[in-house]
Parts: sequence; structure tokens; C-alpha cells
Amino acid sequence: MTISYTRAGQFGVDSSGYITNSNGQYLQTFPVDALGNVTSTSLNTTLPIQLPASTGAPRATSEVEIGLNIDASSTALDPTAFDPTSSTTFNHSTSTTVFDSLGASHVMTYYFVHDLPGSATNAANDPSGFSTGRLTEIDISEEGLIRATFSNGVSTPMGQIALAEFPNNQGLQNLGSSNWTETIDSGSVITGIAGSGRFGLVQSGALETANVDLTAQLVNLITAQRNFQANARSIETSNAITDTIIQIR
Repeated sequence: MTISYTRAGQFGVDSSGYITNSNGQYLQTFPVDALGNVTSTSLNTTLPIQLPASTGAPRATSEVEIGLNIDASSTALDPTAFDPTSSTTFNHSTSTTVFDSLGASHVMTYYFVHDLPGSATNAANDPSGFSTGRLTEIDISEEGLIRATFSNGVSTPMGQIALAEFPNNQGLQNLGSSNWTETIDSGSVITGIAGSGRFGLVQSGALETANVDLTAQLVNLITAQRNFQANARSIETSNAITDTIIQIR
């Protein structure tokens, strides 16, 4: 793999889901764990980012916690007469969504029958499962962490943008198309992540603009062009006069 370096930050996604620049070169990232922590900052461990179309295999609901307050003054009923189709055989009911191993959602209903003097608990529903989700958003933090968010609420860290600097940037070799490569004069590459050491932060959704006044430079260019044309005409006039003198002789 040939590694080149660039300051150009305009990227897109190719037909295979890889993040690339306009030349089709892959954005390299450091590997991260499930919590988004960088596991290596070595240049040899960097990988291109391929965005998944979905979260992959769904996860079945394994546990549901439920808590509620029940009116202690509710009419006591016979639990053995319970019938989910008859509202007169239970005091309260509530529902939550759960998922099977194929990602299909199901509504699970709880029924409550007051058969003893009431007690109460207080918590919240928390189904720990999810269906297959599709990619809805890509977020890049100031530290360069790329995170994919899916329609089922799952958010997955994909990688940390790899940054590089050199002891002598002027010694880099220009490859064209805003690409540069390491040389003996530039010194060995120093890698790291945004916000650490001398590395700045990443500003997502923005491009670095020119550091000169384009209007002023355009005016200077027009002025220089007119001066050139005037000088060219002076030379033409001088040549014409010289030719005339030669002919008189």
C-alpha cells in the first residue's frame, strides 16, 4: 500500500461504501474499540473506512425491566379467572415492543390482577434488543472519531481519522493533486489524533479556504496583464522605428 498525505479535506463515498477523495484514494483511520477508544496510532495499523448499509444481524430481546405504580384501592379479582380477552378479569395492562432473533418486532402485553392489598414499584421499561437498521447518519467529532448511526437507534464507532505531520513540511515531495509523500528531507512521519500534541481539531462539514484575498489578487492579475500589454506595444513601436531608420540608410 502506497501512503500519501494531503491537506485537502473534501471526501465522498464510492460505490463500495468506502470514504474516498476525488482521486479515489481511501481515507485512513486508526482502529477503535466498541466504545470509540483508539487501540493503536501506528501508521501500519491504519485501515480504510467502509460504511455498512445496515447494522448487520439483529439482536433478540433478552431482558425487559418494567416498573409501575398500581392503585391499591383497585378491586380485588380472582387470578384463576384471568382472561386476556376480558377486561373485567384484570385491573391494568401495559405493552412494550420486543424483537426476535430475526429482528422482527412484537408487542408484548403485561396484565395485572389485584388479588392482595396493593404494593407498588417504580422503574421504567427497557427492552434490550433491536431490529436490523439502515444507515441514516455519519458523524465526525472534533477528535476525528467517525461514528455511524442507524435507524434502529444503534450508534457504532467506525474509526479515528489518522493525522500526520513532519519535522520539515517543506521537504515533502509533491505528487500532484494535493498529494505529498515523505522524503529524507521531510524527516520521518509523526502520527496522532486530533486534539492531542500539536494536532488541531477536526471541523466536520467545512473546507479550508484560500489564505489570500481573491478579489485583490484578481485585480493585481488584471493590472499585471495590462502592464505586459503596454510593454509589448512599446517594444513593437521601438522595432518599427528601428526598421524605418534602417530602410532610410
